[in-house]
Amino acid sequence: MTDLLIGTPMVVHDSTGVSHDPRAQVAWLAGEGLLTVAPDLYHWGSRLGCLRTIHTGHRRPAGADVRRHRGRPRSARRGRPVHRRGPGPLGAKAGRRLDDLLTRLGVPHDVKIYPGAGHGFMNDHAPADLTLMLRVLGRLSGTRYDQAATADARRRIVTFFRDHLH
Repeated sequence: MTDLLIGTPMVVHDSTGVSHDPRAQVAWLAGEGLLTVAPDLYHWGSRLGCLRTIHTGHRRPAGADVRRHRGRPRSARRGRPVHRRGPGPLGAKAGRRLDDLLTRLGVPHDVKIYPGAGHGFMNDHAPADLTLMLRVLGRLSGTRYDQAATADARRRIVTFFRDHLH
């Protein structure tokens, strides 16, 4: 194992909750020597309640809260790797806008668009973790694991953290 880096990446689970996939992401980052946390956003309430809170901006006492610092998220102050998929609402266009914004703000970053990679390309969910509704939504949204894009993104993420976490 490598020396422990100072700084703490946070793995935020998707709509499946703290399942096999986010646990695997935490294990991967920990194996790289990064102290990593993964809060269970559903711990104090239901999945739908949590998603409603996130999408409507209402605060819950124990909910996730993105605080802003002078017009940019706190996590952007020190820089962060960002990996986006191809087409879609958070796709290539959003990735280019984010890259431009972080460049203008002088925030160290690594934004890469993976053409052909679908939404959630790093999420390798166990079939038992996916409800019927999530399987249908995954097909409609193009959500799928992409092994090649994931390998490259993981390499880039670890390099970024090694360069920027001190």
